[in-house]
Amino acid sequence: MRLEELIPLMRKAVEAHPNDDPSDFRLCEFKTIEYFAKLVAEAEREACAEVCESFKFSPAADAIRARGNA
Repeated sequence: MRLEELIPLMRKAVEAHPNDDPSDFRLCEFKTIEYFAKLVAEAEREACAEVCESFKFSPAADAIRARGNA
């Protein structure tokens, strides 16, 4: 993922698990970092699924998306 895609995800994670200074990512707690990692994984799975769909390979796209539910 590109940096411009990661920053909004990190902001979302910090908003979900606020700290004393939400603009300072260095103050993140472990649960914030875990949530950020979950958001990144979801975004990457969706990007991969969309590539599969662009090649008309829907079974693979469905399998990729299902990994998020496991």
